[in-house]
Amino acid sequence: MNFDAFDFSHCMMVDTLGLRVHNVDPSKLPNKYALVGGGDEKKWAKGSLQTAAGKKSLKVKANKARKAFDMEGSPAFLRQGHNIVSSGDVTMLAYAMAKDCNFGLQLGLKTDRAKDFLQGAGMEVTRIDTPVLLRKPAGLSSAAVINGIALSSVLAGLNTSLYVNETVYFDQQAQLAALKAYDKDAELKKKRKLEVPETPQTAALLDLAAATIRLEPVYRLKWLERRFKGRPPTPAELSPGVLAHMLAGLLDKYDLRRDIRRPLNHDALMAIPARFQRFALLWQHGHDMKLFQAKDPTEYSRAKSYLAREHSLNIDGPPPREIEDRVELGDILSPKNFMPVPAEIVADRELFFHCDMELERKHPGPRWSRPWTV
Repeated sequence: MNFDAFDFSHCMMVDTLGLRVHNVDPSKLPNKYALVGGGDEKKWAKGSLQTAAGKKSLKVKANKARKAFDMEGSPAFLRQGHNIVSSGDVTMLAYAMAKDCNFGLQLGLKTDRAKDFLQGAGMEVTRIDTPVLLRKPAGLSSAAVINGIALSSVLAGLNTSLYVNETVYFDQQAQLAALKAYDKDAELKKKRKLEVPETPQTAALLDLAAATIRLEPVYRLKWLERRFKGRPPTPAELSPGVLAHMLAGLLDKYDLRRDIRRPLNHDALMAIPARFQRFALLWQHGHDMKLFQAKDPTEYSRAKSYLAREHSLNIDGPPPREIEDRVELGDILSPKNFMPVPAEIVADRELFFHCDMELERKHPGPRWSRPWTV
């Protein structure tokens, strides 16, 4: 696939971000204690920040050997209370993350450091997750797309992990870079302590989560060092254009030019009694029905008779024409289907965190030393 033919930099977002700030006093971070084997006491310096709903969002550890602070988490999540969407401005988010951690954990980082952070300098990026929103084709559920991606990945011989109907991982345990596709709407319905602010755009935001698949790469320190000639990049080096190029390169690794069938729509499926739904689902997704017939011939015979009589479905044969509409998986994963965050959601400051960097740069001292006023 020719990813260079598409400019999707405006679709890039940033979720989890890892930062390292050097030349600090690690003792500024309070020590935490725990009992280890034999009753010995172990201490380490770390701290964390939580969203208004009590969900951990940012954590900081003192790296005493390097005289550094290691920060990791989602700066957008802390401010928004959700990570359905976020900005793709790494410099802005890195500055916001450093400011929140400095204020919330009393790290002692002074204004001269803030002036560097405002330019996207003075810190290293040790990890970055850069999701994009992927449109679902009409008639395909999130589960059908995710399962289809997983099947295609397995057939292509890739290292794949699947949580059926919800998430597919490529190279999940990789120490360099990995990729996943998942149903954000399903995740939202399971998460605790996630409180999306109630605004006039909240319904649109939740509809967006339900209408898209989230495609999310993660780049770890070793990958970033290789990409940037043996050193971690600064936030300023990770523009949305660079992030898009990184994702294009990762997608080029995977040959997923397979096809998936459009499944029975919701109404057609719900019209089938629950005891027979599984046979219709297995059949429409191309499973060998002889295996299920051999396992339970009586129930299979009942399902076959019912589905033929009431729904004109012959589970001994190929799926009927109306559900044999195949979709190229490569077409689904094309950048032409990547979606930017809608402008009305971006404009909602409760749902979409944004820092006015020009204002921060004009008054770095006073603004660095106090909480956000946005």
